[in-house]
Amino acid sequence: MNKKIYNILKKNDIKIDEDLFYYGWANFTHYFVYLIFTFILAFYCNCFKQTIIFLLLYIPLRRYIGGFHFSSNIICIFFSTLISIIPPLLSKQFFVSFRLVILTSLILLIETFLIAPVDHKNKRLTNNQINLYKKKSIIIEFLYIGFIIISYKYSIHILINIIFSVIVISLTSLSASYIKRIFS
Repeated sequence: MNKKIYNILKKNDIKIDEDLFYYGWANFTHYFVYLIFTFILAFYCNCFKQTIIFLLLYIPLRRYIGGFHFSSNIICIFFSTLISIIPPLLSKQFFVSFRLVILTSLILLIETFLIAPVDHKNKRLTNNQINLYKKKSIIIEFLYIGFIIISYKYSIHILINIIFSVIVISLTSLSASYIKRIFS
């Protein structure tokens, strides 16, 4: 199917490097499968809204801090789906204290300042990208602290719990990828 689409693009005089097209197609299909599995599971587990909120908060931060990568697409889709479903599902079941959320937010800010972004060996970042990603991730993290304070003031505990999950997963992923890079 991807060959057909590439040929249609070529036929319509849309110029794109073939390797770049196939790389983009592979990424598209990877994310498409991941989102389909995630949304089906979210509907089944009755946590669709919480999953959307989680993804809207997690994806921008993950984009700029980097994180752990699996070598297999199947394993990546499996764990990404679990990571996208379990926190929203649990967010309805527990209450995280304000102090703990602020403390973990500050730890993530420090870790981001010291080691983020962590790039992947197949997609190295330039110094300009590193500086830009670090600034953007720190801005996002301060925004989340603002969301936490507002959510606490108005007793929106589910949002606090989801943000806490985003922070803990980001800390774990960032730390694991950094450790993996040191020992590789």
